[in-house]
Amino acid sequence: MGSIGEYFPESKEFENINSSILLEKTMDLISKRYVVKINNIDALIISNSVKISPISDQIKNNTSRILNLEVSRINLKGKSGNGLGIGGKDEGIEVYCTTLGEVDEI
Repeated sequence: MGSIGEYFPESKEFENINSSILLEKTMDLISKRYVVKINNIDALIISNSVKISPISDQIKNNTSRILNLEVSRINLKGKSGNGLGIGGKDEGIEVYCTTLGEVDEI
């Protein structure tokens, strides 16, 4: 399918876009070529200044709605980064995500 930069290049069109919109667009692109059944998602968000625990339910609910996946199948953790890396130094937010599921071509 190519890289994400081909679909969402660094441009004014996508500057400060809501990540839910990007996820919806990505799932639309994928569903044109594949049938995807997600079993579970495990995500780690690293940010020194953005605290994840107060917004984790909102993130999980939005993700659940977009992916049509039970909230109980989404695990989300927040870490400060302890001053290391982009998230830990507050130069950005790092996200590492593992998804388990089944994919079949249409």
